[in-house]
Amino acid sequence: MDFCVKKSVMLQTLFPHRTDRFYMISTILNGEKVYTLMVFLQRILSIQFLFSALFSVLTLASVGAAHAEREVWYQKVWCDGIAGRMEVKLPEGPRVDCLTQYHAIEMDFANKWHEAIGQSLHYAQLTGQKAGIVLILRSHGDKHHLDAARKIIKAYNLPITLWTLGP
Repeated sequence: MDFCVKKSVMLQTLFPHRTDRFYMISTILNGEKVYTLMVFLQRILSIQFLFSALFSVLTLASVGAAHAEREVWYQKVWCDGIAGRMEVKLPEGPRVDCLTQYHAIEMDFANKWHEAIGQSLHYAQLTGQKAGIVLILRSHGDKHHLDAARKIIKAYNLPITLWTLGP
């Protein structure tokens, strides 16, 4: 078996779905060029595989993220449950996430607790209602955010009512 035929057999083993093209190339070119061509094509296919794998990972990540609820979903559940009005636009410009008879409530994910404190106080000042925060905990790991928010509210005696949604 000559060198060219050996390379053709190797190509058929590596790329069984493309044997006809490689066989024609291997019979036309001498053995060294076939080997170089095989390495080049193998690298191209490896790059294509990497891009394909990366695309698959990104697609799966976006599908997984699609299952995570957005803040607006939690707003709707909470506001409907306490007979509040959702996304109330104030004359000064901002929108209160949930406005009830007694509270102007800011809803946010637990890791944004520090932003929620400022916004709830701002909404309370604009509406004349009490400040309220609903922290959305997506996992038990978010508990440290809740603890931090409670600590600041207590340390500065802030007039904020704090609720949680989640585990």
